[in-house]
Amino acid sequence: MGQVRQRGMTLIELIVALVIVGVAGAGVLTALQLALRYSADPLAQRQALAIAESLMEEVSSRAFTDVDLHDPAAAIPNALGPEVALGESRSSPTLGFDNVDDYAGYSQQGTLTDAAGNAWPLTGQYATCVLVSHPETTLAGVDRQALLHLQVLVFGPGGGAFPGVCSAAAMANAAPLVRLEALRAKYDPDA
Repeated sequence: MGQVRQRGMTLIELIVALVIVGVAGAGVLTALQLALRYSADPLAQRQALAIAESLMEEVSSRAFTDVDLHDPAAAIPNALGPEVALGESRSSPTLGFDNVDDYAGYSQQGTLTDAAGNAWPLTGQYATCVLVSHPETTLAGVDRQALLHLQVLVFGPGGGAFPGVCSAAAMANAAPLVRLEALRAKYDPDA
């Protein structure tokens, strides 16, 4: 009788195959790990977008006039930021922000609230910053003083850290989860 030769892999061939599969698997796992590390949490991204859209709607729904609307007869000129002398604040029931430019430099950290003062039911810690400025140049022949550039930035889980100060200089290199921008034109019925 002839000798039956068995077919199969030798021990060395098996070890080489396992090493190749192991190296390939490690490469795939490293790529997945990097993809997960640099992708924002979808829930955090959706929450940040909802916060930004709500705040942008609140800001852009305010008037943009030359005088403060709390006491138009006093003819207190509007400047960027709230009229502190009047006691304006976003949460005041009587002297809340009445003009778009009152929101310049406005920020919230910790518990975020809507315009009515209701806390947002959020998962994670968020911070907001609103920047309001006149554009650098005229736009389509409209004087730059008759336009406002609005920016709403939201920081949260998976994004860059809030710098602690809400100013154009501090936000220049910031990495928010969401940044919304808009232009607002002046409407002054008395003009």
